[in-house]
Amino acid sequence: MKVCPQVAFAVLALFGQSNSRAEDLFVTPNGESAVDIADVPLELAILRSAGLTLRDRLLEAQFKREIGALSTNLTRAIAGKRSGYLFKVVMYLDENDVPVIPEGQLLLPIGEGSEPIDALAEYLRTRSLTASTSDKLQNHTYYVWFKNKGQRVVGEILGPELRGSLEKSADEERRRRSELTIAFRTQPDGIKAIQRAAYWNDAAKNHSALLSTRERQERVSRLARQFEVAQTSFNAAYAVYQQVEKELARQQQLTEILGVITSATGILRSAIHIGALTTSDENQCRVSAAGAPDGDINARIELSRLRRNELTGEASSLKLRIDGQFKDIQTLSETLTDIFTNEKVPLPSIPSSEQLITVP
Repeated sequence: MKVCPQVAFAVLALFGQSNSRAEDLFVTPNGESAVDIADVPLELAILRSAGLTLRDRLLEAQFKREIGALSTNLTRAIAGKRSGYLFKVVMYLDENDVPVIPEGQLLLPIGEGSEPIDALAEYLRTRSLTASTSDKLQNHTYYVWFKNKGQRVVGEILGPELRGSLEKSADEERRRRSELTIAFRTQPDGIKAIQRAAYWNDAAKNHSALLSTRERQERVSRLARQFEVAQTSFNAAYAVYQQVEKELARQQQLTEILGVITSATGILRSAIHIGALTTSDENQCRVSAAGAPDGDINARIELSRLRRNELTGEASSLKLRIDGQFKDIQTLSETLTDIFTNEKVPLPSIPSSEQLITVP
């Protein structure tokens, strides 16, 4: 059997040296240490980082098309957010230094998070990381963290020498979250809330004295307190509703990403089968597909579908609740306005920050 020199394998060549750095794995044309998927096509960046080349034009074109769709979904998933998206790149070497990608599954989407540890910890709450148990395989798996940088999406490598510490920290965070029994998730961006209670409390305190009777003054104070209670209750339910809607969108995006990964994995599996996926150096060592893949993507797609169904039902129930609460708030606000208007007592303009929101 042909033995492939380790120096030919990009991951080993970079990480097998004591002075190598994780960020050196990506060396883009402009010399930066992170890949910008607007400048470097994602399919090229993935294969380049792994030191691999597809040597079949038809399969290369298919892979390019699928990963192009992944790039679009990835950009959409984190557009305008402070969060990022973590991917795992699964790589091994056998005893002859031949690259091994179990069943052709090179990429595994971990998910969205505020940072890599956050994304991986949340992933670990519902599943475990698996790796080949064969003593003959050397694990050179690594992670890629995609995030927004200005108006662009860049990918940063968390290389094999960082994998152990990342996974250990994420597992510790996973355990902490599980022990606290709190559903930690990346906080949704742009949660809206009603903030008009302060306006009506101020009106009751500083303007109700101008009303003609003590009964009306006391009624305004009572209604202002009711408004504050109703606002607090509505905002709590509405925050949950918005989180559910955002989680529903994330699950839909995850399903789309998993679908693309499934197609791309099939293409790489075919390429491996015909010997068209090789190292990119002059040795052109053929990649092996031996072993079991890390995680069952089809099972994750089904779990995501079930989760979407669950979230859809939860969102529908919450929507009925907040619609009723919002009508109550509107009624209270209109009643308070009418009391002052009917007695021609002027009120200050409502600040823009305290305008009632439109519930979708």
